[in-house]
Amino acid sequence: MKKLFIVFALAVILLVPFSAEASSSPNANRIGCTPYLDTINVGEPVTVSVSGKHIPDNQVSNVTWVVPYSGSPSSGVGLTFTTSFTTTGFFVIHMYYKGEFSGVCAFDVQE
Repeated sequence: MKKLFIVFALAVILLVPFSAEASSSPNANRIGCTPYLDTINVGEPVTVSVSGKHIPDNQVSNVTWVVPYSGSPSSGVGLTFTTSFTTTGFFVIHMYYKGEFSGVCAFDVQE
């Protein structure tokens, strides 16, 4: 299972820049989120934040976060976002800037 996690995580990290570069937004290929990959425990709060390009104060509300599965809370807005996962597994947090996909942070959630 650990090898599968590493392979999947590397694929996510390597493919995300290509997705962002293909975006029509000129800012999408300059920002992302951190940490890119981490191992945490079920219920442990994890905070992700914008990395790369500086986001002006008047644009902070254009940064949105979405946790497709198991996150509580499952979405947020701003330069940072804190959530926790309710089950074990491999999960991601998607980051959007001005409505376009800009990055992903991946987590191996363990007991």
